[in-house]
Amino acid sequence: MSQRIHEGPVTDPAAALTAVAEAMSRFGVAADERPGFLATVAQAVRDHHPGDRLTLTVGDSRLRATVGGGGGDRTATAPIAADGGHGDDTALLDLIIEQHEALGWHRQELEQTNQGVLALHAALAETTERLRDA
Repeated sequence: MSQRIHEGPVTDPAAALTAVAEAMSRFGVAADERPGFLATVAQAVRDHHPGDRLTLTVGDSRLRATVGGGGGDRTATAPIAADGGHGDDTALLDLIIEQHEALGWHRQELEQTNQGVLALHAALAETTERLRDA
């Protein structure tokens, strides 16, 4: 049996996604499931039609988010942790920190690559100029 825990119009995407995030925390969606679930719901909210509604239900050990109302509904589901999700907040924070560190590393690599490309471009321009003068 499913229990409806939220229903409202999709007029404010930030409020809709906040409701989803609160439900994930409240019902213990596993930390590694949260980003994908939220991304799926965010895409459905972004693509919604005027008059669509966000409905959140919980039941059968799953959290379900449905965006729609006039046909063509989009639904995402995520499993609920057996322990009610206690301790998942730490795992989620660890995941966020890990992703932030990886993003920083990628930014640094991209910056170094950009500097190398600029140096190569300058060297090629200088060589081309010397060949023209010769």
